Amino acid sequence: MRIRPVAVVATLAFIISACTGGAQPAPSASAAAATATEPTGPVTLHMFIRNYMLNQDSPLKTAKADFEKKHPNVTIDLSPAPYDEQHQRILLSKAGGVQPDMFQIDTIWLGEMADQGLAANLDSYYAKWADRSDVPDSFLESSKWKGSYYGLWAYSDTRTFIWNKDIFRKAGLDPEKPPATWDEVVSFAQQIQAKVPGVAGVGFPAAAQEGTADRWYPYLFMGGGSILNKEQNKSLFNSAAGVKSVQFLVDLVRKYKVTPAEVLTQDADAVYDAVLAGRYGMMLATVGDGWADSKLDGPAYKTKMGAAMPPLCDGCKPASAAGGWLFMMNSKSAYKDLVWEYMTTATATPNITPFEVKLVRVPVRKSGLAQAEAFKADPYNAVTVQAAGVSQFAPWVPAYYKVVEHIYTAIQKAVQGTVPVKDALDNAAAEVDKLVK
Repeated sequence: MRIRPVAVVATLAFIISACTGGAQPAPSASAAAATATEPTGPVTLHMFIRNYMLNQDSPLKTAKADFEKKHPNVTIDLSPAPYDEQHQRILLSKAGGVQPDMFQIDTIWLGEMADQGLAANLDSYYAKWADRSDVPDSFLESSKWKGSYYGLWAYSDTRTFIWNKDIFRKAGLDPEKPPATWDEVVSFAQQIQAKVPGVAGVGFPAAAQEGTADRWYPYLFMGGGSILNKEQNKSLFNSAAGVKSVQFLVDLVRKYKVTPAEVLTQDADAVYDAVLAGRYGMMLATVGDGWADSKLDGPAYKTKMGAAMPPLCDGCKPASAAGGWLFMMNSKSAYKDLVWEYMTTATATPNITPFEVKLVRVPVRKSGLAQAEAFKADPYNAVTVQAAGVSQFAPWVPAYYKVVEHIYTAIQKAVQGTVPVKDALDNAAAEVDKLVK
């Protein structure tokens, strides 16, 4: 998940694009709900996707080959683009140009695409889809907008706690034993700073950037807090759980002094890089276990780095946060049955697993999460699966990119010490309520 800048949104009227993709063999036919009616003449189905999904055959090229073999009159056109351009051209397709029959979205765009009338209601397809029972409840629920299905999950990610084992060893800590509680985070960080000169105990992102809020969410969730209410039309992040979790961040910087104030200028990637380089001993939350971004092989990464569930506060329950990507069907597509067949073929566990393994993405099917052998190269796959089981999602409201600005600004103000935690969150909640009511 990444939030588009407001300035980019204002330029939507100027950009649209399309390209094509390739082919290979195929997944099982059981992935599709049913075989669609065969067109009598040539048909091209256009799919707008993220660019990196065409770097390997699975899942889109393999599904394309299988689908086109079944439907010789149908061609799947795979059109890739970077993150911001993907969002822009989907919205711009309403105005003309190449019309996608299906498109890939960040989970936070779901409500926007539904409200814009771009996404087709998928209730009738879900009702007949045999594989629906293979999708965890949390992912099913986050496929909906205002009670109806609009998206089909492709893959996800989770947030986990990481630490540098080399720093733990130097500090006299057990490199295989991470802190299990917030109190232990503080005590471990203090020991690191006492024993390893020049190393900060623990880092977290606090820059004016979406990752500041995103990496804080697990600590809000574990205390029973939520970002918005179930209807996604009122703020709840300024609850007691929200205050407690932001106060934890403030105390790490201002009370215990185990996190440097420079985190106020660091995004999540910068903090992760600092942990990997040994400038921070630990990081409160990163995407996944960080293995894919480390450029190390599995054994080397496991020797150097640890990953675990986020440490818990008193009385809290295990929690994580997740983002990810879904497929949508265009409400204007003339070939909806064909689109549904292709999307379910592409996201079927046998077909998408090689992609998830290579890019360290989290499966969104129970059958995929159970494939420990397929993910054996990832030294912390078991942690990822555990986190997926207790993950919650950022709100997929149309105004989320503005909502999150108020949240991370409140965190920043609190960490800076310019505004008390409760006041910072209350002020942000008042602004967010205006956006989502």
